[in-house]
Amino acid sequence: MSLGGFLLQACNVERVTNPGSRDSMGGEVAAWGALIANMPCMIQALNANERAMFGGAGVDVSHRLFCEVQTETLTARDRVRVGEIIYGITHVDNVAGLSDHLEITLQEIQHGEP
Repeated sequence: MSLGGFLLQACNVERVTNPGSRDSMGGEVAAWGALIANMPCMIQALNANERAMFGGAGVDVSHRLFCEVQTETLTARDRVRVGEIIYGITHVDNVAGLSDHLEITLQEIQHGEP
């Protein structure tokens, strides 16, 4: 089953481009660069039952993203940006291993201007 007709949103996937950079106090500073721009997707907020299910497993999840399989491998080290909203990726699932689509769980980490 193709999700193409349902992927009406677009997001950018970002990856850290300079791991190990330090600020003047020695803290790590991440610079994020675009990995995939304008990726067609569908993002849904999880309902209370779904959030509780993930929370019971010790994972803080707020949204689910659906997209087609990408040529770039997406990982929990990447993040998703939709306008000014930033989500951390918590898990990437190639559903049933069929390479038909990905279901990615997200945690909203920033809402508004960075």
